[in-house]
Amino acid sequence: ILDRNGETLVENRAQYNAVLYLEELRSQFTNEYYSHVLKEYVRDHPGSGRLPSRVTNPLHLEADYRVVSNISERVATVLRQPTTLTRERFGYFYTNYTFMPLPIATNLNATNVARFSESLYGERGLELEKQPVVRYPHKTAAAHVLGYVVRTGEDRKYLAPGYKGNTGIEAAFDERLKGEPGTNLVLGNNEGYRQ
Repeated sequence: ILDRNGETLVENRAQYNAVLYLEELRSQFTNEYYSHVLKEYVRDHPGSGRLPSRVTNPLHLEADYRVVSNISERVATVLRQPTTLTRERFGYFYTNYTFMPLPIATNLNATNVARFSESLYGERGLELEKQPVVRYPHKTAAAHVLGYVVRTGEDRKYLAPGYKGNTGIEAAFDERLKGEPGTNLVLGNNEGYRQ
């Protein structure tokens, strides 16, 4: 949206995120589980015998978190930018969204995109994702006229969120401004990972 002098009031821009596909890390998860996590548990609980799933499930989650956390820390070091990964966020994502990419560093600037491309490109499970975002260069100036957009679709597990105009020009011309939504068909297996 431009003003009468051609000055940008609202624009769409690309946001780059470093994301991790968990299904590509399954061999690393298994290795971490058997080489470290399970051995630590057996060492701390001698005579455990065969472990029930109520014990092994949290151990698998711990192993997977360690792998993802290590990768996330490597990305943070290379990019010199903090990651968005926390144990709680990982647990929620792991339980509900394993078929989707896990964002570990968001809103990368041009320098960080270059660092990612130079140092992290091709690493197993890591990808650079481009996402459109709405930007208001003048922040709240004319917000009462321009309005704003809100994310939609987040309550539906299998649909990526979209945006819709909520007030002002954004709402009045929503059909013309929103464009066509893209799709990404993901085939998942019985374990919730993408194929």
